[in-house]
Amino acid sequence: MRTIGVFVFLIIAFMQFQVYADEQHGFDILNESEGTHTYSIVHLSDTQNLATKYPGTYNYTFQYLESNKEKYNISAIIITGDLVNTYDSKKEWEAYANAINKTSIPIYVTAGNHDTNYGKDDRYYSTYTGNTDRYSITSINDFNLVTIPYVKKSIPSNDFMNIKNALNKSPHSMTIIATHYYMDKDGILSQLGKDIGEKIVQGPTIIMAGHKSAHFIKNNTNDSFPVIQEITDFQNGVNGPTGKDYSAGTLYTIQSRNGTISHVSARTITIYPEQNLGPDQIIYSSDMSQIKPGTNFFNESSDYPKTENIFDSLFNRIQD
Repeated sequence: MRTIGVFVFLIIAFMQFQVYADEQHGFDILNESEGTHTYSIVHLSDTQNLATKYPGTYNYTFQYLESNKEKYNISAIIITGDLVNTYDSKKEWEAYANAINKTSIPIYVTAGNHDTNYGKDDRYYSTYTGNTDRYSITSINDFNLVTIPYVKKSIPSNDFMNIKNALNKSPHSMTIIATHYYMDKDGILSQLGKDIGEKIVQGPTIIMAGHKSAHFIKNNTNDSFPVIQEITDFQNGVNGPTGKDYSAGTLYTIQSRNGTISHVSARTITIYPEQNLGPDQIIYSSDMSQIKPGTNFFNESSDYPKTENIFDSLFNRIQD
């Protein structure tokens, strides 16, 4: 009888775990109120070591995201460059092409320095990604999306003007700018990063980048609206060079109502060798008074955040 009682307790605890997990991660899109929409966007960057040495992990990365597409309502995957290590290696580009074919989720990419020989030769990059323009402007759900490839310093002023004019005509009030080299680990902006802030940003903006081995999000303000700056780069594994056979990124959860974004949160998504989600951090709200300007999210003292094991944390909470 005691064994049966323990078994029943475990069943009930597991059911509580499932309910708690659904509530915590906020992807119950079937119960959304009228006019609201919840979805997610995944940001990856600097996956070049997977192309070189770990094509199986490259494949698994996109298989895993595909298997969780409905669970997290993933609308897009954004990759901010360094898809390969060697810009003219057909073997590495084939590894990239095979990997992205494992998912049906729309993928948006921009070039890193390794993809184009530091901007000198984009033939292979263009062939395998279809990107031939110096920049692109499109939309993902309620966002404008601007992609800018790696450049040594910055792009021409005329390009900035064209991007700004296009954004002025857009019905969307919030923009994602995806580029490769935006800032350093310490938050110091590159020349391109400075120009983006001065010449493009004119409303709430999320800037996604890579290039530097780090993972953090900074919340700044510009003329009273939020500018969220993020680096995601796990090319050397986690907490230093502990193994490059590693895959992780940032999972953004977005809530909108009638086309207006009301809430954005972010967390680390670890894909390989473990499958974890880090703690959820609110990085944007329609009431930004709740978020202190200058806040750094994730782990400020390390290149990478310590991810939270969901199963351990939830079961500990049930037991408490």
